[in-house]
Amino acid sequence: LKSILARRGFRCCTHSGALSQIRARAAMYASSGRNSSSLSLTCPLSPLRSSRISIVPPPSPHTPRAHSRASVNNAHLCRAEVGSLVQTKRLGQVRGQDLDRPDPSSHPQRSLTKAPQSDLVHKEDALEAIMSAESQLGFLQMGLYQLNKLNATRVAVDPADIESVDKLDYLMDGLDFKSPSEHCLDPQRDSEYLEQNELRLWSCSSQEYNEGSASPPEWFSDVEGLGIGIGFPSDPGPPAKGVDGRPPACQDRIFGARCGEFTVLGLANGHGRPRTSEALLKRIAELLPAALFQSVPFLRQDLAGALINAFHHVHCEASQELDLRLAGAAVTVALIDDHSVWVAHVGDCRAVLGVPDPHANAASFHFAPNCLTSDHTLAVRKEFDKVRDAGAECRKLVNDNVYRMYIRDQAIPGLTLTRAIGDRLAHAVGLHHTPSVAMVERHTLSQGDSGSFLVVGTGALWSVMSERTVVNWISRHFSDAMSAAESLSSEAAERWQDPACTTTRSLKEGLPESFGSILIYFKPPEAVPGSTTRSFVTGPHSVKDSHHDWDTVKHKGRADELRRSQARLLPAEELAD
Repeated sequence: LKSILARRGFRCCTHSGALSQIRARAAMYASSGRNSSSLSLTCPLSPLRSSRISIVPPPSPHTPRAHSRASVNNAHLCRAEVGSLVQTKRLGQVRGQDLDRPDPSSHPQRSLTKAPQSDLVHKEDALEAIMSAESQLGFLQMGLYQLNKLNATRVAVDPADIESVDKLDYLMDGLDFKSPSEHCLDPQRDSEYLEQNELRLWSCSSQEYNEGSASPPEWFSDVEGLGIGIGFPSDPGPPAKGVDGRPPACQDRIFGARCGEFTVLGLANGHGRPRTSEALLKRIAELLPAALFQSVPFLRQDLAGALINAFHHVHCEASQELDLRLAGAAVTVALIDDHSVWVAHVGDCRAVLGVPDPHANAASFHFAPNCLTSDHTLAVRKEFDKVRDAGAECRKLVNDNVYRMYIRDQAIPGLTLTRAIGDRLAHAVGLHHTPSVAMVERHTLSQGDSGSFLVVGTGALWSVMSERTVVNWISRHFSDAMSAAESLSSEAAERWQDPACTTTRSLKEGLPESFGSILIYFKPPEAVPGSTTRSFVTGPHSVKDSHHDWDTVKHKGRADELRRSQARLLPAEELAD
């Protein structure tokens, strides 16, 4: 088309649209021999903007034909003004009405006027700016799938280097304050039980514990039938500096409460902005026990409903007091009475029950783990599908080893958790704070001298130690629950600092973590033996009383007796060789 118009003596600038209309009008003007100072054709509009072509005769008959862009003097070419064009279609017929622009049909038709001249340099600058913006957008999109170790933590993205998230406040529509659970329909609090029984609260962070400013309360030893111990790493590793140069805030807290016949023990592991997270953990330790005993389901003796109601109440109260857009906590709580053990949790702080191994050759020294919780992380397919269906974008970034949850086309929040208290922005894309609840009857744990125990630990602890390793680390090696819990937490912290640890390969070196733990013996501490002589089964497992001590098993004639038994020879006969 450009070649045809050039041969007819015209010069063509910005063009797109219906080519048939342009050819027809150009042929009509060429055949009639008319010379117009300016001919402007209006083409059908695209969905994005009006497309027009301006055909202008050469400024001088001596101007050469446009064999190349460099040989053409195009300083006089420009896009014609809107007011200088004859409108042939109404804008509303092609796209919705734009209130920020005047309706072309409201203006009277104007005669054709000469288009004003513009500087080509300005057009080139504008085009360069557009191309630069497109390139920058492309790099940003690529960056959404690249993990920056300086900004990533084990469960979230470190918000220290994140720009303001005020533009995403529209996502917090208050729906996270409306729990879908039937146990949260009645928000009223009833203090009847607390008026009849004294509520004793206690909480402690790892920093407070190591500094000696907080110690386990005396009522820990007064609970009948329980041996309670808490543990923090004795050597948390080299001190790390926070964002403002100060030591990073503690993001783990163990809390407990005693009210009537009930004992509450909980572990909270925070993430997000350190100071906000630390304040959130304190509020959880203060609010959750009271909310539990004041809930309407608790008065109806619905303990599972009371735990769900308490988690929802704590989330609502803390969200109104603190900025929890990018801060939250994984929480696990154990509610124990004389008959049962209830465990409720959100996040990845597991609760594992250690029971004696049922096999005959290991019953007295080996323990088997029974997990009472299931991690609420994207590594669990059921949880992954829930948040993806709710609108979250789940990505496994380059140089990362886990899936993380993001708001679509954003670099936050980068959570690996699917349930947590707080994290209000993540609530808009599928995260929620309704806990999972499990129950164990205590009479199944206290038969004979079984020595069963319950271990609650942070997600970092379970990331470096398996459930079987943990229960056998405690096993029967400790008669005191406090020393057992401290030993477990210190071992986990040491493994975390090991350069060969696979969990920390995708994280910033020296990143502080939390390894708090709670240990509950379902027998008084003195009833759990400190050490037991291992016995061995020397016959079939079906034979009773076939256990023997090591002195008997290692007898020098024992090997010959085994050979004879395998060869099915009489004991008096000697082996030929």
